Amino acid sequence: MSKDIIYDYNEIEWALKNTISCLPLIDIKNIRFFNYQFKFYDENVSLINDIRERFEQKLFHEQEQSEIKKFLDYLDSDSILQLSGSLEYILTYLRTVNNTNIVTMKTIQTFLKEIIPSKTLIDNKIFESKPFSSIYLEYIIDFYELIEECIFDKILFDNIRNDLCEKSFSIDQQISIVDQFIDMILHNNNNIADCFKNLISWINMFKRLLVRLLSLNMNINFDSSLDDYVKRTDIWKGNVTKNDIQTIEINKSICLKHAYIIMNGLKKKQNELMIDENQRSRINNIEQQEQNQNIMQKSSVILSSTNSSQRHSECKRRNAFRK
Repeated sequence: MSKDIIYDYNEIEWALKNTISCLPLIDIKNIRFFNYQFKFYDENVSLINDIRERFEQKLFHEQEQSEIKKFLDYLDSDSILQLSGSLEYILTYLRTVNNTNIVTMKTIQTFLKEIIPSKTLIDNKIFESKPFSSIYLEYIIDFYELIEECIFDKILFDNIRNDLCEKSFSIDQQISIVDQFIDMILHNNNNIADCFKNLISWINMFKRLLVRLLSLNMNINFDSSLDDYVKRTDIWKGNVTKNDIQTIEINKSICLKHAYIIMNGLKKKQNELMIDENQRSRINNIEQQEQNQNIMQKSSVILSSTNSSQRHSECKRRNAFRK
């Protein structure tokens, strides 16, 4: 009896063809990847912290920041992701540079042209256009963080994981979580640093945190304490110090999975504060206008009384002269 195996190649080809035809097509040429490259295991080996320690980093002025945000808003999602990936590559290369003065001497564009040998992973054109072409390396971390916030607004906000969004929590749970958090940062902690009393700084921090967490190729335990993450220096802007961060006290019952809920709650609270501020401003303007009108009316009465007295005195003088 023969032990040879006879293959039905036609059958194999047919089976493979059917299997392959069910696979999705991927446009390798045009696809844009976004993969957060920075370390999230250990704060001490964070690329952001490493750059900050080795090179002086500054924050954009408010007007500069607004201008950059405006241009980022014009970019489509693919361009934003490409820009983010390019900056990650540049930051990784900058980490190897020994000249600490280079950040004040070169823009990102000139550093790219003169220092980095291979530019296949970098979109050169976007760095040649203003305002990006004039950004110095000493602002590169702040620039990267603005891009992260833009990525959240443009891409992640509408594509948040189901287990993190509102529908995974009851209304009562959402209200309780947000109220607890607001009390912890605004009311119940008298020692918290002033920089954390600004809700916008928290909102932007949560955007960056969610972008980094949801872009990682690793398993994150979203039931872990949020406190462990908000006390990392690399998640905050460069003007927030370690001493500032030590003043944060977040209840251990508040978890990482609550980050998106809290961020949206803070945005609503910030809008309420802005409405209240605008109303107070309008009331103050109305009161000021009323005060001005009262002053003008009193001045008019005084002036009228003065004129009347002057006319009366003039009449008396004329009568006396006639006599």
